[in-house]
Amino acid sequence: REIATEREVASGVVLSDGNVLRAPLVISSLAQERAGAMLTGLKRARPAHLSPRASLEPAQVKLTIGSLPKLAGVDAATLASGAIVRLNPSIARLASAHGAFRALSLPSQPCLDLRFVPRAEAKPRWDLHVSMPYVPATTTEGPWSGARRDKLRGLIVRAIDEMSAGFGASVEAAEMRHPLEAEGLLDIGGAALMASNAVRDETGVPEAHAPAALSLLKGLSIVEPTLYGGVGEAGLQAAATGSLVKARADA
Repeated sequence: REIATEREVASGVVLSDGNVLRAPLVISSLAQERAGAMLTGLKRARPAHLSPRASLEPAQVKLTIGSLPKLAGVDAATLASGAIVRLNPSIARLASAHGAFRALSLPSQPCLDLRFVPRAEAKPRWDLHVSMPYVPATTTEGPWSGARRDKLRGLIVRAIDEMSAGFGASVEAAEMRHPLEAEGLLDIGGAALMASNAVRDETGVPEAHAPAALSLLKGLSIVEPTLYGGVGEAGLQAAATGSLVKARADA
């Protein structure tokens, strides 16, 4: 099986059971600690020298929901299994990073990692853990202000609701998790980053690390973990591995 791709965005992946999952959904059930193993078999060698690494902290929201959303191409059993489901993945956006997550495109095309965890209750309810690549910079609203947290929380719920109509009505509670405001850009790592060529725009997403994106077979790109900073890098790597295994079998 081949991974169906377009020139700049993955249009679908083939799962291990043979099912084809079309964009904008990508699933990963791969353990995060195995992410490094997916770097085997790349067509291009890993860069020997990378620009200074940015410690990205994605926006994270925990939603308590009364029912699982209905996502095209993903059954309820898959959602309930604890697999990571990525909404709106764009390989090119993640690989280039800086142009993808600027203030105008981030709200219009958020990339979300979803993981559903059942609650230990008699009534069927789930905790939905959502991660979105977003690093706040100090603006007129201040870092992680209440207004900014409300906007991000609303953005995340609306993005899922567009994929699954009525999802917003199932949300019973929401908890916004964020880095400590004291851990800002002026710590040791932040100072080194500011002194490097990594430039941050209003969303705070660094413009470095583009060379760290590595190409795989069929044009799929694998994202160096520090580039994205989310919980679902393994989704791209797992999808790419399926293509590599098939290519080696054909060879």
